[in-house]
Amino acid sequence: GRIHLELETNSTIRESKAISPGMRLHADSTYRLKFFYAADPNSNVDSLSIMMGDQQNLNGLTIKLGVIRKILPGNYREYMVDFRVPTDTVYFFGLVMNHFQSITSTLGIDLFSVHYAEPCFQPSRIDARALDTHSARVYMGTENDSWENQVYFLSSGNTPPTAEIIPSGSFL
Repeated sequence: GRIHLELETNSTIRESKAISPGMRLHADSTYRLKFFYAADPNSNVDSLSIMMGDQQNLNGLTIKLGVIRKILPGNYREYMVDFRVPTDTVYFFGLVMNHFQSITSTLGIDLFSVHYAEPCFQPSRIDARALDTHSARVYMGTENDSWENQVYFLSSGNTPPTAEIIPSGSFL
């Protein structure tokens, strides 16, 4: 499932938290927790801890998945972590925001999700160049990767290939 929420702190409340409904997870699978976050203008968030556990309270969130430190105002940024669980059971996910200043700080959390992890990460940059009738050079990678490239050959019609047709093309 997906959740949108806002965590807020002020001069007297220095910690804000949210705990998800439970999800049954299996020990033999890899999962991906993913969400987007952004601090409102004039906010200064010291840290956001991402936790999980088998009880729907702070004491039951015993597995730390990560911490994001010093979140300043700006555009939404993505957080993603892959993880495995120790046993088959129902797990809960918690977000704990800490702020130690006397101003009100608000942190928006959007598109929070937990699902089976894909075997590899989706590229965050894709660029198609050298397009012609039957081929394209596609560059894929992440923000920090050097470009990898592959050549894909395109079909010129609506009929998909069959087993009798030997495909042509190459991957660089």
